[in-house]
Amino acid sequence: MSEPATIIAQIASALGESEQKPLRQIEHIVTRCGQEQALGWLEEAQATEAAGGLRTKDGSRPRTPGGIYFFLVRQHLREAKKWQLIEDIFGPPWSPGQEALVDTALPIATWAERRQLQAEIGDECGKATNVKVTLIGRPGKTIERQNFALLMMTHSGSLPALPKGIPVPDKLPTTSYVVYIGNKQWRKVKEALKNPSDILIIEGTQIWDDEYQAIAVFATNVTTKLLQQRQREQQKQEQQAQATQ
Repeated sequence: MSEPATIIAQIASALGESEQKPLRQIEHIVTRCGQEQALGWLEEAQATEAAGGLRTKDGSRPRTPGGIYFFLVRQHLREAKKWQLIEDIFGPPWSPGQEALVDTALPIATWAERRQLQAEIGDECGKATNVKVTLIGRPGKTIERQNFALLMMTHSGSLPALPKGIPVPDKLPTTSYVVYIGNKQWRKVKEALKNPSDILIIEGTQIWDDEYQAIAVFATNVTTKLLQQRQREQQKQEQQAQATQ
């Protein structure tokens, strides 16, 4: 691995961070969590941004690349229950005199109570008019046919960043996805994925395939991390060229 200072500078540059506070937090992440882990979180943050990013807690605006990175770091450390490490990196959770805004009139619920909570809803279930799903990762073997390509992906391990308070199981199951991609869309990303460092990004809709006990994903848009970066760079160059005319 490189010297810590090099990794810190690399992450800061990728996130566009130059202020003292975020630079200090990046330094703590690299030195306390390790270079490999810090870079892994950077890749996750970049993939999250490429897939549409995250919004701030109040939903008023999108998070910056640095905001996404720090949010993911906090989330992973919370899942690992590394409270002291969170405080070492980000400081105390509350400033002096600040109080958590909690509705104490409502009971706290856990993942284990979900069946009871669902039973309380009974027949008063709502209706989803649209379903969207995003898969980000590396594909394995792909089966190509004249009209579409089929691949399978599994997800296990930690969940992405979730708002505070949402209950999750202590042990996460492995979720299987069978992905159907139109042939025209697949050709667009097939060559790019020959680069082992590139990441596939699939957006689509999903159904539960009861026969195969997996989630079937029908892709509506397919790209890769590097293709998106190339497109953004091209758009930036075009905007600069128009500005000089």
